[in-house]
Amino acid sequence: MQMDESEKSKRINAYLENAKQNGLPKDAYLQIIHSCNAKCVMCTIWKKPLVGNYKTLIAIIDSLKNLNFEWITLWGGEPLLHPNIVNLMKYVKDVGLQLQVITNGAYLKKYAPDIALYVDNLVVSLDSGIASIHNSVRGIDIFDDAVNGIKEIQKISSSTPIEIDCTVLNENSTTLKSIILLSKELNSLFVDFDPAQIVGVGNNSSYILVVSEKEIDDMMLLAKQQGVMITSEEKILLIKKYIKKEPIIMPCYSYCKDLLISPNGNVFTCWTISDIIGNILDTNFSSKWFAALKKNKEVLLGNKKNCFNCGFSHSRMPDDKYARVVINANKLRYEQL
Repeated sequence: MQMDESEKSKRINAYLENAKQNGLPKDAYLQIIHSCNAKCVMCTIWKKPLVGNYKTLIAIIDSLKNLNFEWITLWGGEPLLHPNIVNLMKYVKDVGLQLQVITNGAYLKKYAPDIALYVDNLVVSLDSGIASIHNSVRGIDIFDDAVNGIKEIQKISSSTPIEIDCTVLNENSTTLKSIILLSKELNSLFVDFDPAQIVGVGNNSSYILVVSEKEIDDMMLLAKQQGVMITSEEKILLIKKYIKKEPIIMPCYSYCKDLLISPNGNVFTCWTISDIIGNILDTNFSSKWFAALKKNKEVLLGNKKNCFNCGFSHSRMPDDKYARVVINANKLRYEQL
């Protein structure tokens, strides 16, 4: 999520304070559905259709509120396919939590009024500014729906934060600059770049990523020229290391910031390790999470070897201005385990 400097300072300092208390993460990524209208080349979630039970999802939201979480992200699959999506969005806000939604954009126009009313940050997956390339990646004719949906929301509410999430792939690497131009057309939306993940929850383990650094550098240059805000330079460097299969040895910011929750409440160890910690609905979940953290505490210092090739959690590290806060916070937490 793109934030101004004051909000970024607030959240990064909250991360440090949470480390002092050795508390649970504050952000939850709640997967409410596996089913999806798209068939993306880098994803396998859509191959196992599942719609989360509404009552179970409500109970999960209640549990997160009781555990003092602050943000909930609804994702899938395609979350806007859930038959109770509006009620879920409303409930998150009713209990006093901040709401982010990640979507492929196909149903944005349909739900534009609800999104403008309830969503605190909207993330739309767009992998190219060229319709044919994006549609090829997504396996469905979806580009126009996503772009027109964004424009519809902007008509209803100019204050709804919207960002573009672009997955760097073989299929779109030569068209990364087109995403910058598309952002400019859409009132200079923030663009977050992530490389295609080869392992982890819902990712295509058979995908082989081969991307030229030059295409990334050209995109960054154009972004500066056009005044479009993108992923921090530090994250871009991590993406390049990941693409070149160089070891990424640094503290993980995501491990103690995000909680990844399946539709039935099971909590994954992290985005790239599919081991189940426990269920968020268990009364003793907190103790299970701390036991898992203690077991994986080397992640905090960047010393866990099976994390060296992870391009996701590590690339969620804040920019250089705040990196030292995270490093100090992780050391502090490590010493308490």
